[in-house]
Amino acid sequence: MNTSRYFELLINAHEVAATRDNVSTHILLEAYHANGGDMIKSITAAMMTLGGLHGPIKQVYRILTRMRQGFDVQLAIEHMGSCKIPGFGSSFYKGTPDPSLHELAREILGTEYASMCVTISEYLAMQGKVLYPNISFYTGVAAMIEGVNPRLCEKYLILSRLGAWIRLLEKTYGSQGTDKNIRA
Repeated sequence: MNTSRYFELLINAHEVAATRDNVSTHILLEAYHANGGDMIKSITAAMMTLGGLHGPIKQVYRILTRMRQGFDVQLAIEHMGSCKIPGFGSSFYKGTPDPSLHELAREILGTEYASMCVTISEYLAMQGKVLYPNISFYTGVAAMIEGVNPRLCEKYLILSRLGAWIRLLEKTYGSQGTDKNIRA
């Protein structure tokens, strides 16, 4: 698999996520207006909204690493010590897969991560939870496939979201949405 293709798919999925009614997109656009169209300041403001629930990539990475080491899914998940399963569930898509992730899901078919995803989903179903992988899961998978250091996983999420925010500003405001900062 071409890693730049995978990263492009991540940016596309984050771009769809950024167009939903979420805090980071709202702050991005408000800060853009408040700062006279300054892309750098608006992106910085949006990045400040990304907390622990916006990308538990490190936790996804840990679960997948433990599963690769032979831990069964229950032990890998229980070791996290949380009732929320990182990388699964969505506040927008309850009980259905996120359609923006279709291409990413297709890209990991045939990899060991696809079977891990199915294993985790089956485990959750046995617990009475119908949850599907979210953007954090696929960002964690991409990070593992590309050999990203686990300490840099959150930065990987921010990089893919950054590309999405820049595209959103360009689509919303045309080239003036980004040209001001590029020419400075």
